[in-house]
Amino acid sequence: MKNETKKIWFDFDNAPHVPILMPIIKELRKRGYQTLLTARDKAETKELLILNKEKFKVIGKSFPKNKILKLLFTLNRALKLIFYLNKIENGKTILSVNHSSRSALLASWLKRIPSVALYDYEYVNSTFQNIFASKILMPNVFTKDKLKKANISTKNLDYYPGIKEQIYINPTYKKADLLNELGVDPSKIIITFRPPGTSGHYHNPKSEIIMDEILNKMSQEKDKIFLITLPRTRKQKETIFTLLKQKKFQFLIPERPINGIDLILNSDIVLSGGGTMIREAAVLGVPSYSFFQGPKGAVDEFLEKSGRLISIDSPQDIELIKFMKKQKESKVLEANQGEIVSFICNKLESFIS
Repeated sequence: MKNETKKIWFDFDNAPHVPILMPIIKELRKRGYQTLLTARDKAETKELLILNKEKFKVIGKSFPKNKILKLLFTLNRALKLIFYLNKIENGKTILSVNHSSRSALLASWLKRIPSVALYDYEYVNSTFQNIFASKILMPNVFTKDKLKKANISTKNLDYYPGIKEQIYINPTYKKADLLNELGVDPSKIIITFRPPGTSGHYHNPKSEIIMDEILNKMSQEKDKIFLITLPRTRKQKETIFTLLKQKKFQFLIPERPINGIDLILNSDIVLSGGGTMIREAAVLGVPSYSFFQGPKGAVDEFLEKSGRLISIDSPQDIELIKFMKKQKESKVLEANQGEIVSFICNKLESFIS
């Protein structure tokens, strides 16, 4: 019980951070640490934390796309985080951990709390991480040369084994009968379809052009296909709904959060404009096609070389997509999930000892 008054603060800046950080949180609790959770109201971050039956404080919401406004919103949220931490301080906060939450990194720096930023895409704007993070923790598929080219500071950099999706994907996981639950005909070619994220500074509008070409190709076999579509924002949801209706697809846009692993395992194909979900599908061994057109990261290159991910880099590459039912059960990219989580927690403890 020696750690009972020592508190580690986790900030969830976006929905994908929930599955990544929860195994780490649970392991640290087993080691006797208290945890404090805050979250930004973006995408399904709140809903996923509720599904995990976690107590947390919502601070801030989605930021505008304009760079100056985004910076101002980041600063404003950092101040709100500091106010909240000061208000509820009971027990020493000895470390803050996040998946590159810029607001949390700034707030931690201002409060003199050591901070650890995990992240796995080297072409994000890393200014806040370089300046304010006490430690940066990244997958070991990166080389220092590649990180230097991407302007990521290697001074306080450390690595963990595998990639981030292996932190929470359990190779022995048994999928739920999600299609029956959703009322989807399992005889169809089930495609999980994720439009590109348009708010990132690395977004390339070419992604939407290729997405339209993919939809045109799919429409030739739309009677055989059922799309489960996961828009990233409310505005995108309206746009995609209208587009799929016009093209007369059979599709579903879920009205509630769905376990992403179950959805992928119940899919025959995953098509995405980049992001965590396409990497999850590749790790799970489901046929995975990325039409992300931003700079290609080291993790995606690793998954491509492993034969688990196919990049659709031009309209001609669309011919690589095989619109068909899965021919065999998915084979997960092997990793010892428990060892990876334990390794990361050991690293976190070493940073505060």
